[in-house]
Amino acid sequence: LPNQNGFEIVNSNDIIRISGNGNYSDLYLTNGVKKTVSKILKYFESLEENTNFLRIHKSHIINTDHISAYKKGRGGSLIMCDGNEVEVAASKKSELMEVLGF
Repeated sequence: LPNQNGFEIVNSNDIIRISGNGNYSDLYLTNGVKKTVSKILKYFESLEENTNFLRIHKSHIINTDHISAYKKGRGGSLIMCDGNEVEVAASKKSELMEVLGF
């Protein structure tokens, strides 16, 4: 992860989700820490090459290993292992269900 002094190495397994926040991205980690970096969400799309990561909304990339539950709805929403609820875009719902095996 780029920072003002250089960069920090974070294990991708420790990333629960990444949320876009304008020109910044917030990374939520399994240890409860939130890291904000000055990169747009698109910068992190390369993580999707790792099958555990999926962009489920224009503002969210999630690690499927950290999903606790799914709530039905137009697109629905996911409850992540840290208790946070993340909206799923209606256009991404079928891809999510396929990845989850439903």
